[in-house]
Amino acid sequence: MGAPARPGPGGPRGGKPRGGAKDAGPTTARTRFGRNQADRARDVRVIYEDAHLLIVDKPPGLAVLADKFAGRGPGVRRGPGTPPVGDDLLGLLRHSTRQRARLFAVSRLDPEASGLVVFAKQEADFEPLKTEFVRGKADQFYTVVAEGEMPDANGTLRAALLVPRTGPVRAMPPGDYAREREVAHAVTHYRVLEAGQGRSLLRLRMETNRRDQPRAHLAAAEHPIVGDRAYGKGRSPEGNPLHRLVMHASEVAFTHPGSGERVRMSSPAPSSFYELVGAPAPERASEADRARGITPASESAGEADPESGTRPSPRPAQGSWENVAEWYDELIADRRSDHYDEVIVPGTLGLLGVRTGERVLDVACGQGVLAQELAGLGAEVVGIDGSPTLISAASARAGDLGETGARVRFEVGDARALDVPRLGKFQAAACVMALMNMDRIGDVLSGCAATLEPGGRLVCVVLHPAFRAPGQTQWGWLDEGGKPVQFRRVDAYLSEASREIVMNPGEAASGAEAVKTVTYNRPISAYVRAAAAAGLVIDAMEEWASQRQSEPGPRASAENRARREIPMFLAFRAVRLE
Repeated sequence: MGAPARPGPGGPRGGKPRGGAKDAGPTTARTRFGRNQADRARDVRVIYEDAHLLIVDKPPGLAVLADKFAGRGPGVRRGPGTPPVGDDLLGLLRHSTRQRARLFAVSRLDPEASGLVVFAKQEADFEPLKTEFVRGKADQFYTVVAEGEMPDANGTLRAALLVPRTGPVRAMPPGDYAREREVAHAVTHYRVLEAGQGRSLLRLRMETNRRDQPRAHLAAAEHPIVGDRAYGKGRSPEGNPLHRLVMHASEVAFTHPGSGERVRMSSPAPSSFYELVGAPAPERASEADRARGITPASESAGEADPESGTRPSPRPAQGSWENVAEWYDELIADRRSDHYDEVIVPGTLGLLGVRTGERVLDVACGQGVLAQELAGLGAEVVGIDGSPTLISAASARAGDLGETGARVRFEVGDARALDVPRLGKFQAAACVMALMNMDRIGDVLSGCAATLEPGGRLVCVVLHPAFRAPGQTQWGWLDEGGKPVQFRRVDAYLSEASREIVMNPGEAASGAEAVKTVTYNRPISAYVRAAAAAGLVIDAMEEWASQRQSEPGPRASAENRARREIPMFLAFRAVRLE
């Protein structure tokens, strides 16, 4: 990738990280979340909000939906005619401002747990978001403390789960019988962050999304989550030291319904999780506690605090880059979205038409997903990216691919200043989902052209400049004779503009220094002019639509038609003639 990084985490629709649902004024120092309803309502923090999404940090002891709505699984909606419920998260948020009167709960989270919960603010966005979460396409991470010390530093739990309509979920021993429709394939990956005092602090990544999956999987592995009253020892005082389920939804990533870009939000787990395993809490966890109105135990115990209990000053710039590096490192475990697997990669490979033995340059290669696909087709691939962390991740993955991995190498480099003499010549090149985040596309395309042999081809893919420009386009609805029609509203197109995006909105909302990047809205003609100036001739241009299908419903047909007719991506192939 070039020096400007892709806007991974947030802000694709121009939303703002938020510090809380409302200004509650000064709070009394506390060492855990509030126990009564007023405290829990006060503890709800709005992490991010725009015209499409509302993402909040939920405290423990507060249900996302009241019991009468439980058991419907992820993506539960409460219509405008439903009586208000004041003792659940959805009810609190719906009645906080008029702009949140219509909310649709996309993600689930146990009442006893804390962390991120995602809501859709428009019904048109609810179905695709729900589908992404239900099918496990959204990336969901939890931080938990489990009983006992895990046998391995990294591992995978694969027990199938018996998921009845109501009641506890049960892991299925091999050979057990149950009705097929109630047995669900389930996969949970874990990484040990810290261990001590007979417990393990774990980071969980959910490959599938089943009800109570992390709790049931860890209980079946004989390492139940601390404080789990249903699956563990949480009903005993010694098994419930924090008086809560020690599980926090710490990170979520999914496709923004308005822009099609990947949204990533994070919320550090409470510092008390680290104390349970006898480990020092990272500063970002303590900062998040302060933002929640919780005094970290180390400070309440009388340890020196140079800021007298107030939020620390921003860290030096180097700390910000370390935070970015950690965020990039966590991307290694992520799965690509269905857009990438079903549209972008196949389309790019089709336009490139790579043949065995050809040299291919992958510009802004990221973690090397496309480069590895090209190497699998027999090409000799060089991947360039501006992020050393991503290059390290790509190289590590290639090292696990045997003969295929030997055909690809990765280097740190600026896409806007390619080292052409050292790189050598290539028969093909690609720059996928990155040009719209680079400031000098003329330099990028000129550099690519210089690396190509005569007749060499370059394929570029961007979000569609006309229909998917962040901050300039959005979905809307019309009623034509009782028939719903979905359309795409375009507020601007020909004027070139840049838009700043916060890469770490969750941490920034908790007081960390904001790390920012920029996305650039340009008309198609800007890409054509830049290619021509670089000595390239565009000989193919394609517009790719999303392949998603809505769940059955009154608007499903209109949504599916709009997706098919209004493209999400623009791809073009350019050839060097001389």
